[in-house]
Parts: sequence; C-alpha cells; structure tokens
Amino acid sequence: MYSRYVWDASNYIGEVLYIKAIDNATGRWGHINLDDINVYNDKPIPEDVDQVAQEPEKGNLPQSGLITDWSAVSGSWIPSTNGSIGGVWECPALIELPIDGDPSKKKWVLQVSINPGGPAGGSGMQYFVGSFDGKTFTNENSSDQILWSDYGADYYAGVEWSGIEGEKGEKYWLGWMSNWTYAQDTPTSTWRSSMSLPRMMELTQTEEGLRLKQTPISLAGIRAETKGISYINEKIKGESDLLSNFSDDTFEMIAEFDLSNTEATEFGFKVRKGTEEYTTVGYDVYNEKLFVDRTNSGNYDFGPDITNKHEGPLKALNGTVKMHIFVDRSALEVFGNNGETVITDQIFPQSSSKGMQIYSKGGDVELKSLKIFPLKSVWKTPPSSVSVLSDWTTISGKWADTINGKQGQGVGDAFILASNFGENFIYEADIKVPDTDSHPDDPEKDNIENPIGAGALVFRSDPTAKNAYAINLDVKNNVVKLMKFVKGTGSDLAIYNNDAKLKLRTNQDYHLKIVAVGDTIKAYLDGQLVIDTKDQSYTRGYFGLNVRGTTAFFNSVRIISSSNSGHSGGNSQNNKGSDSQAVKLPVKASIPASATSGILEYAPGITQKADGRKEAAVVVDDLTLLKALPVRKGSALTLHVKAAGADVVIVELTSMANKLWSEHRTLDLQLITELGTYTLPASRVNRNTSPSNSVPGLRITLSKATMQQNAAIQEAAVKAGATVETTPIDFKAEAVTGSTTTALDFGDTYVSRTLPLSSAMDPNRSTAVCYDEARRKLIFVPSIFRAGDDGASVEIKHNSNGVYTVVNSSPTFGDLPAGYWGKADIELLAAKGIVVGSIKGIFEPSRPVTRAEFAAMLVHALGLKERATPAFRDVVKGSWYSGYLSAAYSAGLVKGYEDGAFRPESGISRQEMALLVHQALQYTGYVSVNSKNGQSLDGYADRSSIAVWAQNAVAAVTAQGIAQGMDTGHYEPHATTTRAEAAVMIKRLLQKIEFINK
Repeated sequence: MYSRYVWDASNYIGEVLYIKAIDNATGRWGHINLDDINVYNDKPIPEDVDQVAQEPEKGNLPQSGLITDWSAVSGSWIPSTNGSIGGVWECPALIELPIDGDPSKKKWVLQVSINPGGPAGGSGMQYFVGSFDGKTFTNENSSDQILWSDYGADYYAGVEWSGIEGEKGEKYWLGWMSNWTYAQDTPTSTWRSSMSLPRMMELTQTEEGLRLKQTPISLAGIRAETKGISYINEKIKGESDLLSNFSDDTFEMIAEFDLSNTEATEFGFKVRKGTEEYTTVGYDVYNEKLFVDRTNSGNYDFGPDITNKHEGPLKALNGTVKMHIFVDRSALEVFGNNGETVITDQIFPQSSSKGMQIYSKGGDVELKSLKIFPLKSVWKTPPSSVSVLSDWTTISGKWADTINGKQGQGVGDAFILASNFGENFIYEADIKVPDTDSHPDDPEKDNIENPIGAGALVFRSDPTAKNAYAINLDVKNNVVKLMKFVKGTGSDLAIYNNDAKLKLRTNQDYHLKIVAVGDTIKAYLDGQLVIDTKDQSYTRGYFGLNVRGTTAFFNSVRIISSSNSGHSGGNSQNNKGSDSQAVKLPVKASIPASATSGILEYAPGITQKADGRKEAAVVVDDLTLLKALPVRKGSALTLHVKAAGADVVIVELTSMANKLWSEHRTLDLQLITELGTYTLPASRVNRNTSPSNSVPGLRITLSKATMQQNAAIQEAAVKAGATVETTPIDFKAEAVTGSTTTALDFGDTYVSRTLPLSSAMDPNRSTAVCYDEARRKLIFVPSIFRAGDDGASVEIKHNSNGVYTVVNSSPTFGDLPAGYWGKADIELLAAKGIVVGSIKGIFEPSRPVTRAEFAAMLVHALGLKERATPAFRDVVKGSWYSGYLSAAYSAGLVKGYEDGAFRPESGISRQEMALLVHQALQYTGYVSVNSKNGQSLDGYADRSSIAVWAQNAVAAVTAQGIAQGMDTGHYEPHATTTRAEAAVMIKRLLQKIEFINK
C-alpha cells in the first residue's frame, strides 16, 4: 500500500533537511519505499498537511502479523487483489496520459514494478488504467486483468521525468534494463546493466480497451545515415540471404511487413548472428504475437526461472506489422506497431556475432520497407587518443576505459600492462588525480572519504609488474619520483620536489614524459626536466600504468620508439621481450638519400617486371621515420621518391612506422613522385586499423595505367565526346596486415592527389576524371588546374582509390544562343560531365528540373559513384536515375518522403534544392556560416513562407552566395526551378567549395 504525505518544512528553509526512514523490523528481508519526493518553495502550504517536519518520536511498532491486525496511522490498508500479486510491489508511478494524442481526453496510469512475477520471469512492470481523485486511484479494468508495461525480461523500476511533457500531454520515462534474478551475475564489465532508451508515453484505444503506447525518442543525432541500408517491396521466403552482407552490433532498424496476402506462420529477424548463435525477433501470425527468443542468443544461462521466449500481443494494423528495433552490444529493445507492444531484453553474444538474417516460415511474406541505420557511440571521446598502446592486461586494482580516459583505482598499488615493450624510447602521458568532493583544497572539510594518491608510468617491466621502473606523480606528497620495483616492493631511486616548493593539485592534467636510453633515465613534468639519473637494473620490458592509493585518469598515452621495440604475445625473460615476437619487415628497410625535419628523400633502384613495366620500391621503417620527426604542427611529412622512368612507384610504411606516424594526428603524409603526388590525411587514414585494433602497415602505389586500362579509358572518352590529355595514373592506398591488403576507405573525406601537366589547360573545357570500371565510364572528380613558374598541374580531390586522368571537350547546345545568361556555366558543367542534354544537342534550359535530375547533378558534381540497390519504393531498379539516387541517399544528400517514396519525376522546389545543396556542403566538410539565427533570410519578403525544415538551408546557401532571391525581393520557396537555374547553382556550389576553378 502506498500513500502520499505532505510535510510542512517551512522552518527549515535555507538548511539541509533529512528525511529519515526508520525500519524497526527484524528478521526476514523486506522493503521500505520512498518515491516521488518533491520540494516546493513557490506555493502556499496545503491545508491538509500531514505533519510538521520534526525529529521522529520513538515508539514500539508491531513487527509481524496479518494486515488486519495492524492499526492504520492514515489511509486505507487492504490486501492487494489487482493485477499480478505474485511478488513484491515497488517503485510506483502515477501518471496522467492523453488518449491517442488528444490532450482533452486523459486517463490516469499507475505503474508498479513487481519482483518476482514478471511476464518473462523474475522482475517486471505492470500498469493499471483508471481514475485518481487526489487521494485514491481506482482501477477501471477487472481486478484480474494484468497489463504489462514491457513483455521482456529486462525492464524494471521505470521512472518518469517530472514536469516534462510533450505538446499533447505525453510523458517521458525510462527503466532499468535488467532483472533481479540475474542482475548481479551478467557477464559484463566494468559495470553491469544500463538504462533503457527514453520513451514517450500515451494511451491508445484498442479493441481490448485503453492500452499503454510507448515510442522511443529519436536517435537521428547518432545515426550513421551515410552508411544506412534500405530495401522496399522484397519477397521473403525461408531463410533469406537479403542481409547476408550485413555486419554490425549497434544499429536501429525499422521494418514493415504486409500480411494481407501472406501464408507465412512466422517471420522476423535473427540479429547478432554468429556461427551458432543468434537472437530471434519475430512475429507469430496465427497467435498475433510479437516475440523475442533468446534460446540461441549466447552461452549465458539466465536461470531456470526465466523463459527463453518473451512475447506480447500485437494485432496487424491495416494488414501491416511494424517492428522498430534497437540493437546494442548487449541489449535489444523492440517496439511493435509504433510502441503498442514493447519487449526489452539483454543479450550476451560473442563480440564477433554481428550478422543478421531475415526469415519467414510456412510461406512467403512481403517486406514493404526496411531501413537500417548503424548507430554511433554516445560516449564522449577525449580530444586526443586515450592510448596508442594495445592489449592491456590488468595485474591488480581496478581499470577501465572511461569518458575521462583510462582510469585506474587502487587502495595500494594497482598495475596494468600493455603488450608493447621496448628498450630505448620516449614514453609519455597526461595524468590527472581527481577530487570530486566539495573541498578539494581542504580535505579536513570533506564529507566523504576521498583518498588522494599518485599516478605513474611503468616501463621496462616483467609480465607480472613485480620487477619494473615507474615514474610516479605523487599529488598527495607533492613529489615526482623514479621508483624501482623488485619482487613487488618499490624503492625510490630519485625524487624531485623543487626544494619543497612543488605544489601538485588535484583535478589538473600533468604531462609526464620519460626518455630512456641505455642506463640513462630522464623524466619531464610539463616539459621541464625533473629527474636525470642512471640505473642498470632493467634494460628492456613492458610498458604500463600504475596508481597508488587513489583514482587516476590517463590520456594521450603513447610511445615513440627509437630501437628494439614492438609487441609480445608471450612472456619476457629478464624484462626483455622475445625478439621473435617483434614485427618483421616485409623487406629490408630502404636507406634514404637524405633525411631532414619533415622530409625523407629516396633514390631507389628500378627493376623491370615480367610484364615489362619498370618498378621502384621503398620501405620506410620507424627508425628512419623518426629521423624526419618532429615537424611543426600543421605541416606534412614528405616522402620524395626520385625514380625517373619508373612506371610503378611503391612506398610501404612498416607497421611500426605507420604507428609512429599515426601518433601525429595533425600530420598529413605526402608522397611526391614523377608520376604524381598523393597526400594522405592522418586523421582519416589512421581510422583504418586491423580487426585487432593494432596499426597495420601502409602501402601507397602510383602506377601508369595498364594497356587494358588505357584502352578502356580511351573507349569511354570517345563515348563521352572527350579526348584524353594525360597518362592515366592509378593511385592506391592500402592497409597491409601480413600478406593481406585492404583498400583504405576515406569515407566522406576528399583526399588530394596531383598530376603533372605538360602545359597549362583551360579549366572551362578540361576536367580530371576517374575511370568507373564497373560501368565502363568516366566520372567527373573535383579538380583545380594550376600553372606557374614550376609548371602546370591539376589537383584532384576524391574520396576513393582509382585511375585518374584529364580529358578535354567542348560541348555546345543548339538551344543556348549567344548571349544566353546561363550559356557559359551550362557548357562548363557539360564539359566536365556534370550536366547532359536531354536530347542530343538540346539542353532545354527553361524546362523545370526534376528531383531525380537535380540529385544526379549533385552526384556528378561530388564525384560519387552510382550504387546498385534502389533506395526508395518508387524507384525502379534499372531506371536511368536509380544508381544516382542510391548514391545520393548513401551520402546523406537525399532522404525522400515519410512514405518511403522519392517522387523522382516531380519538379523540385527552390527550398528543396537549397536543402540538397546544404547537405552537399556538409558532406564535403565545407564549414558554412551558422545561419540558424535567420539573418540571411531577412532580405526575403516571403521568409515566413519558407518551411521550418528548409530555413537553415536557405539561409546557409544564401549567405554563401550560392542561392539568390528573385527580382521581386522574394525567395519563392515553393516555385520550381529550371534546368538552367539548377546548373548555375551547382556551378556556384563547386566554386564555393573549391572543387573547380573560379
């Protein structure tokens, strides 16, 4: 029984007031629940005050007996007879909700958590719908009617946000995603359990009566939309291979199935699918039930009291069943038909189980639509890498990767070691010892125990951390010291305290750096040399971290190796890593002709291959790369390979060299050859790591096109009415792991490469192109032509590997007479292959441009390749625009309408076009002005007519000079756009983002 009480605490305003709950009972386990506590200082005190706040009086209370034998202090006490009564009730929530979005029609909902007795076994949540008169809630359903808030095993103690509601009175809440039956045993670390997604609550009228409806809040902000997948109108039969190429462990999925003509008895998905494990999310057609089945979800045993299959009632809505599914690494939330039925479950598959399969049983079922969005992590990432060390092993204490960095905690010494080892090196990190109490500078006033101690960098350690060195930042005692551990006991070799003037503070980052060469050990604190000593005890060993008597955070942990360093998969002897475990170079490292700050020059020999092509190869190891470091921030590390006459130039950075480069995240890598120049951005390339999260080698290849490639390019140029002006060059950048190479994925980053030109070229009639081998055609790539004293060249900006060349053409159109206002711009774009005539020799400049045509122009303008899978339900595979719309959708340029259609043949409005251009600005990384204040719209007399969803885009493209208003001073957002106007807008966009010459 729960009652609401009101206390008069006015005598305590301005003071801390404690609510003391005294349990005088002894014996068996029980609950005292205090929930929904609110403090009001801005309202009159109610007349019906229960008590004046005061110290409680001592008294003898009965400890046991039937409820009818007790004397009620207040309220009515009766045995519970409503809903599920098989367990303890707790965490009540009394909420008033609208019915089907009508704020004038509301009912009260009483939510109660129960344990045990939940729908899947163990704990769960039930609710009642009824009325509330301010004191008494009355259930309007029959007393034996059980309504479950969630039909899964892992939704409990739901709590609503107080004072927050939607426009129509909807409320928001979330629950604890676990079950008391196994909450303390789930196989996760560093913590167990989590909260569910926040959900919006309202009531909906069904055939059975009023039922709770829960809608998850939008996760659009963390969707990786450019990597989304979509399907429409697919026939699913048996175990379909439609999703055979899917691999992910965190994603959102929205699926709609048409049941109107199905003979299937069951259909759904198998998520987090591995070789032998999967979790089924399905629909039982005959019994009209949505379900999640964890029978094969992994090796974890949820216990005999928990059922494997969790199901809830769900009727098809207009012949359709909709599943909105969220999959996380150890969680699954399923919302049926917009939240009429919800199932929340934890799952614990192997990390490698990332597959998915769609299936049906008993017959075919039509998949009306399916959208899958990979989800980005919500965890904050420190501004720099937490650590470039790998394969950490906890030796003692508690260690975790947190939003504050790598965190260590220990009462005494706590150690963690990486697999990295070294002999001579630079080892550095940022260390912070936190104090979260209210008096960080006066521990005597602390209200809670909050020990302050030391954080340290460990080096030349054995595998047990019992024999090692450590540079210790002791905040408690205001010293920096070099310690030597022998059989687990530490002693001080050198101490620095600046003559007792060193004042170390909590909650402050300190940069600690160690330089160890031979027996010399130096330590720097924030760039100042504080320790310089010698010791010969340990010459080589593992790197690690240590905390003593405190909690400490470590960030930007990195090693710059100068000799005899690497990784070890086994034990070290006498603190020395086994040489057989070190990374072996594929060939002997090349010796540079010169090595200065920021530049390595090579003059390799040239060998002739079996195909007659001449090849020059260079291998760069970490020792050589170290000679060119450091360079100033923001500059490039240049590798200049002089190999006159070579048809192929290959430069390979060993794994350790690539790792060393990867630590300089602002340092681009530039390869200069006679064939061309390739500039790779560190920020993008270093995302391409191997599955083990170690850094692979990096291979860069520049080669003249093969005879077959040349013939294909010439044929494609003839079809396009162009002539090839330069030797096609194949640019490749690949990750190398052993004998396996993987092409680097640059995503939406446009990588620069330069081709030399024999003479200056007209940028209005020339363009760089990339050969699309799959479609045997040339596609425009962003390119800037330059000419100067050092010769002519073209800079190419593109986000993939490929074969590039320069072509020239002079297209004209019969319906563009001399003096026509858009003639020059249209012919410029036509020469670059961005726009084409509708009929041979005709452009139709005054005809309204369609949505498909403008999307195709944008795809051409950004140098994107067509994609095969249709993205919208009204786009037929094989239509001329299907590939363009798929490419535009994958890049996040277009989204279509809510019904899954794109309406490709419809005209595009001026505000729709502005939105697409704004998306292009974002995709290319162009930083536009923040136009959310609407200042760029002030010049439009009809600014109020611009749709809310388009206002920011219209303002941005106006501010950038890409879009302009009409002569009348209006923007005319709903007006259609002509083909000529669209072409001019594309040209302005390309010049603004420097994808073509101005």
